[in-house]
Amino acid sequence: MSAESKSAEKQIFVLRGPGSCGKSSTLAEVFNILNEKYPIGRRKIILPERDRDTTDGKIEIKFKIDYYTRDIRITMEIDNTLIGIESCGDPSGIHRLRVGLEYFKTVNCNIIFCSARPNDNDTHDLINSYSKNVKFIEKTKEYNKQLHSKSNLEVAEQLIKLAGL
Repeated sequence: MSAESKSAEKQIFVLRGPGSCGKSSTLAEVFNILNEKYPIGRRKIILPERDRDTTDGKIEIKFKIDYYTRDIRITMEIDNTLIGIESCGDPSGIHRLRVGLEYFKTVNCNIIFCSARPNDNDTHDLINSYSKNVKFIEKTKEYNKQLHSKSNLEVAEQLIKLAGL
């Protein structure tokens, strides 16, 4: 990513789909792929102090996944590009999404990945209020359980490619 595009307005990639179609799982895959793709010297995970466990001098991720909702909020830096991932985009989670977007704005994320339901105007308005550079990527529900993980992985790779990562 060039220095010019880093200083430009944030890019927000919104994974949009119906409930239980795999939006949260797909955004978790985005994190997993980026975490594996970039070596430690080129990437780092940034967590608020309250989300760190420094027992034995190691920083471990405590707030990677909310196991009840399977939602994640995480910030990582890759080659000086700050990336925020917030998977909670359901209408009942709009407060959490607002908190996540505010945090990503405060730390100056260049790229944000989040999710939304298709006809949830409140969530769409909230996301659009953070940037004029918003791209919606549709996520359909895969009813074949054997293909569900493969579908999530394919969409995660598509999101990463669209973001230029």
